Amino acid sequence: MYTPYNPGYPSRFSDQKKQLARKKRRRRRIITLTILVLLLGWVGLELGRVIATWARGDGTGDSVHGAKPPDYTFLRQAIATYLASQPGSYGVVAVDLASGAKLDVDGDRVFYAASTFKLPLNLYLYTLIAEGRVDPNTKLTYEASDYEEGTGWIAGTPVGSEYTIRELSQASIVASDNVATNILLDDLGIDHVKSFMQQLGGKHVIEGDNVTSADDMALYAIKLYEFSKQHPAVAAPLIEDLEHTDFNDRIPAKLPADIPVAHKIGNWTDQWHDVGIVYLPGRPYVISLFSRDIDQDTASQVLSTVSRMVYDFQVRLPRST
Repeated sequence: MYTPYNPGYPSRFSDQKKQLARKKRRRRRIITLTILVLLLGWVGLELGRVIATWARGDGTGDSVHGAKPPDYTFLRQAIATYLASQPGSYGVVAVDLASGAKLDVDGDRVFYAASTFKLPLNLYLYTLIAEGRVDPNTKLTYEASDYEEGTGWIAGTPVGSEYTIRELSQASIVASDNVATNILLDDLGIDHVKSFMQQLGGKHVIEGDNVTSADDMALYAIKLYEFSKQHPAVAAPLIEDLEHTDFNDRIPAKLPADIPVAHKIGNWTDQWHDVGIVYLPGRPYVISLFSRDIDQDTASQVLSTVSRMVYDFQVRLPRST
C-alpha cells in the first residue's frame, strides 16, 4: 500500500545523506587540521632557522649595533662544575669586549703572578712610548745584577751587551726572558710599574711581592686592548709579540688556528697561568686563567679546556660592529 511522505519520520535515503554529509565534514576537518599542523611546524622550523642564523651572526645580517650583554650564568656554572672535578685551585675571568659583560669564577683568588707580570710591565712601557717619554730605540746595558735563571736567551750573552728597549720588550714577551725584564725594570723602576698597575685599578699590587689575581690580570688585558685602539701604531709591535709567543699550551691550544690570541703565560713551581685577548671576529674577549697546586701537563689540559668552553659560548653570540 502506498504510504504518503511524513516529515516526522525520516526516510532511509535521508539518513544516508546525513551520514555522508557528516563524513565529508569530518574529512574536511581532518584535512584542515593536518594542513594547520604542517603549516605551524614549517613556521616553527623557519623561525628556528632564522633565530639560529641571527645568533651565529651568519648571512646578510651578520652584525648588530650596541651589543647586548650575554648571560654567563650557565657557562659560569659549567666551568665551576668542571673545575671542581679537577685537582688544584683556579681563578677564571672572561670579559666580553663588545658589551663589558664579565664571567667570574674565583677571580679574586690571589696567585703568584710569575711572568704574567710582564703584560702590565710592557703596557706601562708602551704607554710611556706613546707619551713620547721613552724612545724604544734607546740602548740599555746588561749588568751582572740583571742575571736570573729561567726562560729566554739574553742570560747566555756576555754581561755588558747592549740591547734596544724594543728588543728587550720583545724578548720579555716572546721568550718570556727574565733578564730582559730585569734590564727594563732597572730603567723604568718597579715602583713606577706597580704604581701604574694601581692607577689602572689593580687590587692585588703589593710592594716587594709579585702577586695578582685573574681579575686584576683581566683588567690589565682590557686596558691593553683599549690602548691598542687608541694608539694602534704604537701598540702594534707589542700586540704582534703577544700573538707570537713561544708558549701556546693554554688559551690558544684548543682554539681554531686562524683566531689571533695576544697572551702572556706565567709559570712558578706549581702555578700555571695565562692571560690574553682573543680576537674572535665580531666578538673579541679577554680571558684570564690562573691555577695552582697542580702539575703543568694537567694545568695545560684544564686551562685549555676552559678556554675552549668560553670560545664556544662567545662564537654563538651575535656579532658586534
